[in-house]
Amino acid sequence: MVKDVKDLHVDRRRILLNTPHIKEASGAIANFKTDVPANLKKCVVDIDPVQDLHGYEYPWPPGGGKNKTDYSTPFVGTVGEQKNYALFTMVLPAGEYTYSCKQSVTIPSNTRNTLNVKVGENNIVYEYATGVNYNPPDLRHKMTFTVSEESTCVFSYWSHTPSVSATLTEWQVEVGSFFTGYAPYSNICPISGRTEMEVWKSGDESYFATYIPITFPTEAGTVYGGTLDLLSGELVVDRAIVDLGTLDWTITKPQSGNTYLTCKNNVGAKIPLDANKVTRSICERYKYTKQTNWPLNMPCILIDRSGRFVIGDKSFSDLATFETEISGTHFCYELAEPTTYQLTAQTLKSLRGVNNIWSDAGDTTVKYWGH
Repeated sequence: MVKDVKDLHVDRRRILLNTPHIKEASGAIANFKTDVPANLKKCVVDIDPVQDLHGYEYPWPPGGGKNKTDYSTPFVGTVGEQKNYALFTMVLPAGEYTYSCKQSVTIPSNTRNTLNVKVGENNIVYEYATGVNYNPPDLRHKMTFTVSEESTCVFSYWSHTPSVSATLTEWQVEVGSFFTGYAPYSNICPISGRTEMEVWKSGDESYFATYIPITFPTEAGTVYGGTLDLLSGELVVDRAIVDLGTLDWTITKPQSGNTYLTCKNNVGAKIPLDANKVTRSICERYKYTKQTNWPLNMPCILIDRSGRFVIGDKSFSDLATFETEISGTHFCYELAEPTTYQLTAQTLKSLRGVNNIWSDAGDTTVKYWGH
């Protein structure tokens, strides 16, 4: 009997659904499920540099974040005293600010501890507090004050501790009329590379994960970024690191009042022709920016269209101070010409059911046979 066209389409669809084809999975853990145990078609691991951002989105230099004070001394009031303690002084331009700190413990009754600020020759501004037993919400003291013109501001703490004294930490002065969370005065985030990595493979048919240790060749040195194709053994190193203090810089201060510091030479960096492309360059001291419009959102670092490093940081007024301060600060940047090294090729096979493949170096991308 000859099948009609509809039946032929159904049979063709059934054949296609039951024919294995190549599928892809990727992520911090490449997770996939298959009923076709077979050699993997691809297994590539990203190799990323190591950088602890300390819980924040990016690094910043001293004073380059929202916290404008470097005062960090814990304060402990003297039990039995009522006294206003002057802690630190700052010169602030006109604007609205929020002053805050963290209180270690809940204070007992008949205790009243509050922040206060003396702005120039004006009267002292006090933290708003209610009752004789004042514990701020979340034990975080905060107050807003206004500076009408550039003034020297004295930041103090009124301590009345008849029985128990609290320790005060996390001092912060930020621009604006609201407390937006504590951040340190600086967030310097060291970068380190790798001379080895680990790959792990597990699944439904494997009770224990398979461990694959990989050591990079001596000639590759410390690797700060790239990819490793486990099936071919090809290691591509596409990032390098440089101490910014070893480079030759020029300083420019345009009429906008900003300060730009430009490395005189291209050290082999990849030129970001597409300003919207996400870069994998990172710095220990500055946030990398893709911004190409001037003036820059400082402080920051970028690679310009000539492949030179540009730092925007208006805290510097002369080149000598910058060169001293920047010494020892590292920048990990993308290479214009990656280098390839050959390692031992691996043979990796998918397991029936669930498969998991991951590495301590970065994301993993896998191509496998599945339906």
